Amino acid sequence: MKRIVPILLLIIVVAFGAAAMAPKLAPESRLQAEAQAALELATGQPATLDGPVTFSAFPRPAIVMAHVAFGAPGSATLDIPHARVILEFMPLLAGRVRAARIDLDSPRIVVAGTVSDSLDPWNALAATLGREAPSVHMRVRNGTVLLTHDGVNEIVLRELNGDLRWRGGRSLEAEGEVVWRGQTMAFDLDLADLAALARGRAASASLSISGAPVALTYKGSCRLSGGGIYADGDLSVASSRLRDAMSWLGTDAPTEEGFGPFSLRARALASGNSVALSDARLELDGNRGDGGMTVRIEKGRPIVQGSFAADSFDLSPYGRMAMSEPDGEQWNASPIDVGRLREFDLDLRLSAGRVIAGDSRFARVAASALLKAGRLSLAIGEAEGWNGSLRASANLTPRAGRGGGEMRAEIVGTDVDLAAALASIARQQHLQGVGSFRILAGGGGASVAEIVTNLEGALTLDASNGALVGIDVGRVLTRLERRPLSGGSSLRGGNTDFDQLNAKATIHRGTVQLDQLTAESSVVRIAVGGEISIADRTLDLNGTAALVRPSQSDEQPFDLPFVVQGSWDSPYLLPDAQAMIRRSDAARPLLEPSRIGIVSPAP
Repeated sequence: MKRIVPILLLIIVVAFGAAAMAPKLAPESRLQAEAQAALELATGQPATLDGPVTFSAFPRPAIVMAHVAFGAPGSATLDIPHARVILEFMPLLAGRVRAARIDLDSPRIVVAGTVSDSLDPWNALAATLGREAPSVHMRVRNGTVLLTHDGVNEIVLRELNGDLRWRGGRSLEAEGEVVWRGQTMAFDLDLADLAALARGRAASASLSISGAPVALTYKGSCRLSGGGIYADGDLSVASSRLRDAMSWLGTDAPTEEGFGPFSLRARALASGNSVALSDARLELDGNRGDGGMTVRIEKGRPIVQGSFAADSFDLSPYGRMAMSEPDGEQWNASPIDVGRLREFDLDLRLSAGRVIAGDSRFARVAASALLKAGRLSLAIGEAEGWNGSLRASANLTPRAGRGGGEMRAEIVGTDVDLAAALASIARQQHLQGVGSFRILAGGGGASVAEIVTNLEGALTLDASNGALVGIDVGRVLTRLERRPLSGGSSLRGGNTDFDQLNAKATIHRGTVQLDQLTAESSVVRIAVGGEISIADRTLDLNGTAALVRPSQSDEQPFDLPFVVQGSWDSPYLLPDAQAMIRRSDAARPLLEPSRIGIVSPAP
């Protein structure tokens, strides 16, 4: 045994020496021919070598080339500044050149815009991959993929690093990482039955892409046909912050808040420029829904259609429009950005057993959102909320060239808790009871303040068994009847109960004209008219309050004219001073007609 080992070592040394010396004795033309044949055998495409070709023996036998090119201008081309064909050792001893691995340094792939829109290059690639050929291992370092259109090159992928293993006619495996849109993304691709793919039949496929913005996995099949690339399989997409992923893909989230944690699992059917998702489970900001959707691209514009059902849906993560300035005393004058509504089209249906919107809870909600060419329509069908039922709709249309948009909304509540409804709609709680209402309003402007100033519409309200919050009119009238001049004390505090309340108003240029407001109970009767400025957030009302006498009473009715003025948040009520003076025996002599311009009533 000890004698055999030196002999084996001698044979190996001689073999390595022969392998190292044999190519050096061959002319460069022979090396170039061998290198070109190895590349064409591996790729199935003719190669052009414009640089020197040399041979290196260590650390492994290899043919080194410079300036290698595939393809022709106007189509997909591949330019390689530096390439190495690492040779298999044993065939080399027999005088044959066979590539064990091909290293491509800084390859540059240029795809013509017209080619990228055609299926021809994909069919050519499938035919190449599906042909019978020896297995090839390619290693790419610092590659770049560019898209050229009208003479302008755009870098799509850069810093491409990875390994590709192709078993001719059988399978293809590719893994590595690449920088796409400024983010490093890892990828792993596996295609099986390439011969079937080349003949237009389905081939098994799996794909994994992961990076900071998003992670995607697909496992199923794919095929090529006259209409495009088709895929059918299981799809999974996840992102720790969907807002960032959308920005990375070149689009904005439709709201300024929310769109955080996201995941989607579905059966996907991709066809050309569209993807249909069925049996989908979607999770976004803690909300979960089941359904399906279709996403397609038309002239570069995403169009989304879908329908989802959820047990519960919480709108809190998406915030509320800032209607007022931070001090809460003025409407928000910041410009409204509706530009993001023009970036995609949407047709979405949503049903939920429960919807949470701020402090409000709604049940059995069926809603829809339609966004087309920047025009947004939202609708809520019959739903349970505020201890009653409601329906609502809203439309927003961008204004061409002027910024902002035209808004129109309608809200109808039936037998609802008015305190809860008004707190949710107007953030006011000056009315309690059960009632039905209809609010129809619309206006246009570049900001909330401008829209409110231009508001037009109408409202009706019918309520029962409630109260006006902030003043006890019955208590005030009783006190003023006994002491007419005691009105200087505070008239605020308490509630005015009513059995029935009816109101009707119109809205014109941001001002509510109160055509009718009456409230009645067994104690008081109130009638109010006047104006409410939505734009200025002020009240200018006048009315009459009367104590209700028992039918058998001989007392004269006590009527009190009054005015309500001031801001919404802190209004004040003033009784008619002259009426109070006239009712005071002590002050009656002060009412001299010549001094105050009125005629005193007969004693």
